[in-house]
Amino acid sequence: MIRGITAAYHLLFGMLILCSLAVAPCQSADITVRVINIKDGHEVGDLPIWIYAVEENSTGKVVGEPLRARTGPNGTTIVHLPYPPPSRVFLMQEVSGNIGGCSSPIFFTREILNRGVVGDTKGHGCDPKSIKGKFSAEPGEVIVFVRNLKWWEKIQD
Repeated sequence: MIRGITAAYHLLFGMLILCSLAVAPCQSADITVRVINIKDGHEVGDLPIWIYAVEENSTGKVVGEPLRARTGPNGTTIVHLPYPPPSRVFLMQEVSGNIGGCSSPIFFTREILNRGVVGDTKGHGCDPKSIKGKFSAEPGEVIVFVRNLKWWEKIQD
């Protein structure tokens, strides 16, 4: 009798695990975007952020309407990705009239979700040696760097 009850519990437990695995992939993913001023290493709050989905094929074409968010006082915002999540996301480089992006704009969604990603500043308008502080991203987080635009960059548009 006890063996039968134990077997039933094991069967029920196994079914619960299978059901949870079947449901989990159908959920949309959330990523946290943290914006850091490269000059002082502080978070930048109250900035609009635009995130675009990028096609999975080799063209790398940006598709659809952007997901819009605004960083809070702590320089972060949570973005709810559509289901299924895109293979890559593109973060808008110019996030405001006085501030420009200076880290890589394209990130692999899976890498963000599994390990977290810190934007690469090399070749993106900022000297990697000028970063104040060390930054590491948590799983589900992407860290991007921005800088104040020079006066001549502001008048180019």
